[in-house]
Amino acid sequence: LWYLRGRLALARDDLDVAERELRRADEAANLLAPIDSRLCDALQKLGRRADAFEHAGRLVASAETFGAPSRLGMSLALRARAAASADATLEQMPEALQHLADGCNRMDEAEGLLIHGEALRRAMRRTEARPVLARAREMALACGAQLLADRIETEQRLAGAKPRRTAV
Repeated sequence: LWYLRGRLALARDDLDVAERELRRADEAANLLAPIDSRLCDALQKLGRRADAFEHAGRLVASAETFGAPSRLGMSLALRARAAASADATLEQMPEALQHLADGCNRMDEAEGLLIHGEALRRAMRRTEARPVLARAREMALACGAQLLADRIETEQRLAGAKPRRTAV
């Protein structure tokens, strides 16, 4: 319930409530799972990049213990996203993308590619970002992750691309 409240608050941009509810969900679960990626998002939107980076570091430590490639890759990608600069993010992304490719969760891989594409765009490398984001969107659509595909499409437009329309 706390997780759902946190997700709803995050969608409404009620970031203080989102952080509180997602922290409660995290404490109740007592294991670092996908809930934490939403907490990282909330902390970053609140402008608390250092807290998001620290929290993502805990995710990485837990994922290394757990050993699943997708989980480790997503944790590394979240930590990279919370890095201080786009260049720092780009420096950390190859390892994250490799783990995501080795795993079996294509939706997480699409989100990792989104993080990589965002960083490329922020580093003023828009031309390089476009094919990365196109691949991410294809993967998201193949997984049926329409909300993720919409986020990627927004990022594609920011990178100067004209995303293809999806067939109905």
